[in-house]
Amino acid sequence: MNFMNEATPNYDQNKISDGFQNLRAVSLAGCQLTGQVPLWLSKLTKLEVLLLSGNQITGSIPGWFGNLPSLFYFALSQNNISGEFPKELSRLQPLVIEQNKFNRNKPDLPFFLFPNQNSTSHQYNRIFGLRPTIFLANNSLSGRIPAETGQLKFLNVLDLGNNNFAGSIPNQISQLTILERLDLSKNHLSG
Repeated sequence: MNFMNEATPNYDQNKISDGFQNLRAVSLAGCQLTGQVPLWLSKLTKLEVLLLSGNQITGSIPGWFGNLPSLFYFALSQNNISGEFPKELSRLQPLVIEQNKFNRNKPDLPFFLFPNQNSTSHQYNRIFGLRPTIFLANNSLSGRIPAETGQLKFLNVLDLGNNNFAGSIPNQISQLTILERLDLSKNHLSG
């Protein structure tokens, strides 16, 4: 809840490795940031938690998110994002491979998480305390929910509510056997 109504920060792609290579969590939530998802995030290979909810980000969700080897908590809800659910998100390694294979140490300082603008904050003293999550609710995403979402076997929360998804719910979602929360409400699903 800083940088109110500014454009998403852009950095020189070649200099990201100079200062941000060890970032494990980025929170720019609730800032009303404008623009698109910044490309420099694709260079953060140690990124585990990304919070961009509660902004005015436009454009589509870049497929390169699926190439981030440690990303397991992904929140882009409450934006103006359009396009389809990228199939590449189904390659997020911490959501496909068992979690205990990933080393999550305590960050130096506690951090706070606002799941959405209407909720109270939650304090976490270690990143591992977060449940593997994809929050994409309250956008303008459309198309079908891809069958590839069934590959995210270690996903605990999938929130795609209040979008424009159409078609039927893919049977493969039933393969998400540790899913604790599924929200597909306020879409155009059938069947």
